[in-house]
Amino acid sequence: MLFAVLICFVNAGLILPYWATIDRSRLFADSEEIVQDKIYAVKFAENNLLGMKLTKKFEKDTFVKGKMSAKLTVSSDCEDTCLYMRISIEKERGNLGLRDDITSVCYQLGDYVKNTEHELSFNFDEIAFLIKKGERLRVDISSADAAHYVRHTNNKGLFSEQTTARIAHNTVDLSKSVLKIPVENQMSE
Repeated sequence: MLFAVLICFVNAGLILPYWATIDRSRLFADSEEIVQDKIYAVKFAENNLLGMKLTKKFEKDTFVKGKMSAKLTVSSDCEDTCLYMRISIEKERGNLGLRDDITSVCYQLGDYVKNTEHELSFNFDEIAFLIKKGERLRVDISSADAAHYVRHTNNKGLFSEQTTARIAHNTVDLSKSVLKIPVENQMSE
């Protein structure tokens, strides 16, 4: 079931929209997870999803230490837009936010031709944490985090010079995207 979400933010009289299409039936879909050379790589199975993803439940206690990174293959119908990514761990009492990163298409690519697919890199600060057996990681991808960052108008150019905002139709091809997690070790039971 596909549905669309439109949220408008108002900042100093300027209406700033956020638009995302989310397929609720795929929120807990399969992912391929590989451990190689102390890097735990999560490759997601399906395309065209801005929203929340969960990894499979970890089969052993796993100690993570270092910098997580991600590469998302994206396209947008705007000449510039931003993408936000947050990694959390799902605990019994709720999710615990670990790290997040935000970037804009033009910041990483320079001039962007709308509706073309490109890879964006996300690099998270150093961290050390334990994923307990049965827990999983949550990955949130969106076009905004209005509570923490300046709202993006989805127009190319300096934010301070923008007089209008546009709705961005962004696509993340998860089948070509990956989250890398530095695994120190998987502890035996």
